[in-house]
Amino acid sequence: MNTPTTTWKLNDSQFTLIDRAKLAWFVLSDNQWTQSKHTAEFECKMAQFVGSKYAVFVANGSLANTLIAMYLRDKHVACVFVTSLLGFNIDINNLLWLRDKYQVTVMIDNCENTLGISNGKNVSSFVTSTTSTYFGHQLQSVEGGFVFTNDPDEYEYFLMARCHGLVRGLPESLRQKHSNPDVDSRFDFSLLGNNFRNTDIHAFIGMLDLKRVNQYRAQREMFYNLFRSILNKRKVLDMFIMPNIITLNNDEKIYPFCIPIILKKHNPAMRDRLIKISHEMGVETRPICTGNIVRQTPFKNNYRSGAFDGAEHLHHNGFYIGLHGLLNKFQVEKFAETLVANMMPLKFGGQ
Repeated sequence: MNTPTTTWKLNDSQFTLIDRAKLAWFVLSDNQWTQSKHTAEFECKMAQFVGSKYAVFVANGSLANTLIAMYLRDKHVACVFVTSLLGFNIDINNLLWLRDKYQVTVMIDNCENTLGISNGKNVSSFVTSTTSTYFGHQLQSVEGGFVFTNDPDEYEYFLMARCHGLVRGLPESLRQKHSNPDVDSRFDFSLLGNNFRNTDIHAFIGMLDLKRVNQYRAQREMFYNLFRSILNKRKVLDMFIMPNIITLNNDEKIYPFCIPIILKKHNPAMRDRLIKISHEMGVETRPICTGNIVRQTPFKNNYRSGAFDGAEHLHHNGFYIGLHGLLNKFQVEKFAETLVANMMPLKFGGQ
């Protein structure tokens, strides 16, 4: 039996021939491809886009989170580190209330939510946060990640830790502050870091993609709302956990990078059936971020039956499909209607 061709990918490149020509010209005209002036320019543009004072570009979002973990290990005691999943906003107001009430440090893993807006500001701007510019997320530099911060001490730490801990990882204006007169300034390690740097090639690609940010926001919102509206019109929306991203004003805007399909009631057989139908239609799927992560091999010793009920529900009853700008209205409508057709018998008491 032939495997159906995937016509609805998790993500697809919207780079044009003109973009490729610009990248080719960059490679032909500039011999400095490692971290340099284009990285610095990309950091300035991303800091401005997010609304934070500082942005540090690293090789990927996982390393951005690692930088935060290193900082907390070396400079801090405790932190509430919250993840913004699948491009949906966290409850930033409640999080900030907890921070202020209990005087606890709060940081956010926004690797899947570069575009979200809360209280009229980018979600990553409120506290020290990370995001990813991996191809499969909301903005892309092929591979890449950022740490955003408004704290100058954190910024200096992240810059040095990104570059093996070297003082020369800092701008010249800050090097004297951290220098050690007993060692050669060219190899002056102020802390124990690693090579987390990205390249000017990735920065150049990222800046090309950043120009499309408003287009990406509009496309994701349009297709998500279309999909959800069909389920609502056909009276099956209440069978799914599918947040409404339509807001009354521009203070809260959500741009998910996927369409989550999560059954409200426990029914793994139906979940499997919907995944099978998706694949038969050429629609690529993924589990909801591993489901219950404590089922994974490294964490199995922590697994207890009956614990982590929410994650268990996602594990057995959810999956997601891609949401990107190369979809079309016909694809979205066809898949949504097929989903409806398979849910209708369940809705009215059938199998």
